[in-house]
Amino acid sequence: MEKWKWAISLISFIFCLTGLFEYLTHFEANRCEMTYMFEKPQYIRITMPSPVMHKFPRYKLFIYGEGRYAEILRNGQLEGLPVLFIPGNAGSHRQVRSLGSVALRMAESLRSPFHFNMFSVDLNEELSGIYGGVLNEQIEFVHECIQHIRKMYKKNVEIILVGHSMGGVLARAMLVHEGFNTALVPLIFTQASPHIASLASFDSALQDFFTRVNDIWRNKRNSTLNHVSVVSVGGGERDILVQSDLTQLIPEANSINSISVVSTAVPGVWASTDHLCIVWCKQLVMTTVRALFDVVDPKSHTIIQDLAEREKILKYHFLRKYGGKHFVRQPKLHRQLFPSSGTWILKEELSWHFYKNKVLSYNFILLPLFEDETIIVVSDGLVKEDWVFACSAVTKGNDTILCEEGENLSNKGELILSRERKTEKKYIQYPAKDLLMKGHSHLLVQISPSNKMVDVIGERYKEISRNKTVRLPSVMRNFLNFGPTQLLTIPLSEGAIFYKMFLSGLQELWQAYSVIIETRICRGGAHGQGLITFIVPWSHEDKSYHIRLGMGALTRVTATLHFPQPAQLDNRLPQLHMILDPECSYNIRCEFSVKESIGQFIKYYGLLLPGYMVAIIMFAYSKQLQCINKTGLCPSLLLAAQQLSSFVSLVIVPVVLYYCLRSFNLHVPLVPSSDDLVLQQRGLHFLGLRIFLYLIAYGLVILQVLVISSLVILFGALHQFFMRRFSQTEVTPVTEKKPTFDLVFVVACSVLAAVAFTVAGGLGLIGGFFLQFFKLTALCGKNRAVENRRGISSSTTRWHFHNSLYSLWLWAVILTIPSLVVWVRNFDFSSHLTHDPHLLPSVVIILACSTFWQKNIPSSLRWQYGTISYLVHAVAVLTVIFGLTSMYRIFYFIAVIFAAVAVQQAIALCQEWKSSKID
Repeated sequence: MEKWKWAISLISFIFCLTGLFEYLTHFEANRCEMTYMFEKPQYIRITMPSPVMHKFPRYKLFIYGEGRYAEILRNGQLEGLPVLFIPGNAGSHRQVRSLGSVALRMAESLRSPFHFNMFSVDLNEELSGIYGGVLNEQIEFVHECIQHIRKMYKKNVEIILVGHSMGGVLARAMLVHEGFNTALVPLIFTQASPHIASLASFDSALQDFFTRVNDIWRNKRNSTLNHVSVVSVGGGERDILVQSDLTQLIPEANSINSISVVSTAVPGVWASTDHLCIVWCKQLVMTTVRALFDVVDPKSHTIIQDLAEREKILKYHFLRKYGGKHFVRQPKLHRQLFPSSGTWILKEELSWHFYKNKVLSYNFILLPLFEDETIIVVSDGLVKEDWVFACSAVTKGNDTILCEEGENLSNKGELILSRERKTEKKYIQYPAKDLLMKGHSHLLVQISPSNKMVDVIGERYKEISRNKTVRLPSVMRNFLNFGPTQLLTIPLSEGAIFYKMFLSGLQELWQAYSVIIETRICRGGAHGQGLITFIVPWSHEDKSYHIRLGMGALTRVTATLHFPQPAQLDNRLPQLHMILDPECSYNIRCEFSVKESIGQFIKYYGLLLPGYMVAIIMFAYSKQLQCINKTGLCPSLLLAAQQLSSFVSLVIVPVVLYYCLRSFNLHVPLVPSSDDLVLQQRGLHFLGLRIFLYLIAYGLVILQVLVISSLVILFGALHQFFMRRFSQTEVTPVTEKKPTFDLVFVVACSVLAAVAFTVAGGLGLIGGFFLQFFKLTALCGKNRAVENRRGISSSTTRWHFHNSLYSLWLWAVILTIPSLVVWVRNFDFSSHLTHDPHLLPSVVIILACSTFWQKNIPSSLRWQYGTISYLVHAVAVLTVIFGLTSMYRIFYFIAVIFAAVAVQQAIALCQEWKSSKID
């Protein structure tokens, strides 16, 4: 028993340490460029009405300016379009500077007839992401800001909202705020905002806030909120604070004019951003500001009202851009005439390569069309946006084949990641039969004169030979050390440019695979055109990597999911799209990445572990109570935690309950959804999840109890040593013949409860936590001293009873930390924590200690220990059913146990006192 217990503990510790290290460190380097200001940024405070300033003393409103423009703003001359930036959790109003500076410079460079006034809200850098008590105040203040901003303009204006982190959630919440005119806000941009739920629900207010906002958006998205365009950008792997799956707009609201995308998939960005970097990442800021300018009607200087047109613009900037920094409203010329001069080149081979350091005259490349083939062309360095056409070729004198006019297909292409960001790399992929049906015979690539390098490759291929479905290797193959699985070999003689691989077996968020592309042999004409893109068909989370050039060079692609696979799309597979250099041969392998999979598990499921850890402690505590009922002795928490029956109660029972509710579609009124149903709705649930959570949590509990018990024994020994040293007598516990009730502890608990009521519940709880540690160490020292001299008895094992309560108390303290941090940060404004979510359970735990701190607790009278143990057991089961995703419920479950055991002990103590009085 001992060996497997310590083996599980060691494995769990190594698992969590490895996963945490991978989660915090294993991501791509920061590829974002800095945004610089050319003049000193100035944040000009806007004076709000006195009632508003008195009601919200912690909050302020600013407008951003630079140089001469700032002086204009100070004079109150507002003629631009208002944009309101809302910072997020611990965010600053100064985070608007990148957006404001770029928007100002772009208006000057474009000679735009309109510009933007960038307002920013100062929310005192409050921790709204972990404490829901401030959210309603923040919404009300933002509402007042919007009303005040509108009054600052001489005409009616619409306001664009930009929110970072929780600021994006507040922006959406603003539109469902009671009394708010939704017509005032036509457009919302959110950056790394957790729209689905908060990372951890430390209080009920936070969870209720998300539920209310999402429910209203779900019900009103296609009615009163239909006019609002929402763009949500997630940061990808570098954002370790807000996972990208949380940034997805709820599916019911993800209709027209709603875009959810990861920054790695945004054209021109193609980089992961961390949680703070996303507000200053130059590539993303430029994309956002260009979108802002493009959604404004150049005639009326207002946001475009045509929803379809607005959606095209936003999708152009954030999903698929085919060329040009700005969206062109006027349609491109559908047909174009070509001169007979220039160089006309007919490419009849299957794959070809055009490369020149400088192009002096027009070059036209003609590619013949065949019905059963697909054509792909990849260009790098082309100057003109109109570059590819479909045409019907004719033969002129000297047997020259050319086209006189053609259909413009440039908007069917797409921008892709280029090695040199200064040049645009585009590609087009088109089935030949679609063009043949229109009467075309050739695809034409137009290469304009340029002083820069131009590199174009192309190929005709049959799709059936280039679309490969591969089965990814299993976990066991990796453990058995069979090495990477061979997926594909592409010989040099094939001259292939494009391959598409469908990855079967990648469907869970915790899975991670490493795809290795080995460049084997390259001919002299290779220029490193290779690009591999990981594509997930049910979400916009593409990741692109350059394929390294050189013999034996290895390119590693990490295949992981940010968004779970929807149930209705279970037949669609993640894909690898490979654009290859035709002058090279490749070998492609794949292996299951154990470390990265552990990192993924900790990333998505790590916050579910506290619920299981607390439940295991509760279960062990129930076993201690049963032992007291049977033998009068209280075993150690380590010994009680070894009971294998906890697996049945904490794993099998919740799983059976989940599948029964799911199979029969049962719903009990007034009972919240179980954690399994919540995880299923978010796409995070899988069959063996609870087994993994239980095993990891069990090992961590053993380590926690070992550390706490060791500290208690150490300080207990020190306490006993000093008591002997200063009192010069042997200090041993004396069993009272007549039980007493010490009022000193009642007074102490009353003082702590008063602190909880008047200041903060967590503060009183922490005070009691340290007092409990002092009493526990003193009791441990005395009990162990007596046990060493007289042997084990019911009185010498009492410290184990209190040690279990202390372990639960530790978790209660941990759960109050967010509210305590908020209280400390707002102490200058108020010494009392408003909307304290932990007040009631904190007071319950504190008052329960007025019983626990009495002498002779636990009572030697074996009254209802069996009944109370069953209650504790039931609470442990409820904790793993309802307390994994809603962490705040753990606090209430702990309070229930403290209250129930305190009442049982108080009654037993009274009965023991009555018995002694009769005797």
